Amino acid sequence: MPPEPLHGFEIRPITEPELDNVVDEWLPAEGWRPGRRDAHVARRADPEGLIAGVLHGEAVGLISTLRYTANYAFVGLFFVAKQYRGRGLGSRIWSAAMARLQGCAAIGLDATPAKVAMYEQTGFVAAHRTLRFELRADKEVAPSLEHGVVHELLDDELVAYDAEVFPVRRNAFISSWWKEPCNMRRAMKREGQVLGFGVMRPCPGGFRIGPLFADAPHVAWTIFASLQVCFSLPTHILYRARCCSRQADPLASTGGGAERHSGLRRRPRIQCWCGCTLPRSRGSRQ
Repeated sequence: MPPEPLHGFEIRPITEPELDNVVDEWLPAEGWRPGRRDAHVARRADPEGLIAGVLHGEAVGLISTLRYTANYAFVGLFFVAKQYRGRGLGSRIWSAAMARLQGCAAIGLDATPAKVAMYEQTGFVAAHRTLRFELRADKEVAPSLEHGVVHELLDDELVAYDAEVFPVRRNAFISSWWKEPCNMRRAMKREGQVLGFGVMRPCPGGFRIGPLFADAPHVAWTIFASLQVCFSLPTHILYRARCCSRQADPLASTGGGAERHSGLRRRPRIQCWCGCTLPRSRGSRQ
């Protein structure tokens, strides 16, 4: 049975000023630390994908329904401001998101362990676990950076490599993510071949690294380390690693605390690992 109408409440695509307010005010107040321009990049890639719950003209809730293709989407940034919880707003926003993604063959999301059971009740199943690490970079990381680390990739090089390691082609999204002016980016090439790439984005209190995809662990570490020396120290760095693979250990060995999350998927035809810092062999998909 659909929920009863709520006076003064509407669900619609978020506007740019509303998104700025949510990212700058609401999310930090909730303790969330996304990249400062992550939501804006997603909105450029899928203009109707960021859905706001608006009460009496004020955005009080948000959900991202980024649809990479007609059959593959990722859900995130789902929240309702604390003072408006317990009124059924979240369920309305969630229902609107699922309605928008109706017919999508695979939908992915990340969840804290406490929320896994809730999402399983809506049809999602656990696909993998993710550890989120936080590293205080209070001393310069000085690896023996190999020849081949570059700051830029051509669009064709970027989207071709991403297409080999991500389940679907997301040309507009990954190009926008790479080119976002406030993001720092590094890639590694050898004899004209791309071996991996990574992006570091400013977030409240520090930086986030991701995605970082690479052909081998030593390539991932080289890109990871080269990103760390992009800024004035000290600072905090957050990154995520799929703990189902020991290949992520070279990154985890940098130290720092870890917070566990779970990746879930609905109608499991494709496994999602969006944004994970995971070295991976090219051409191998799950």
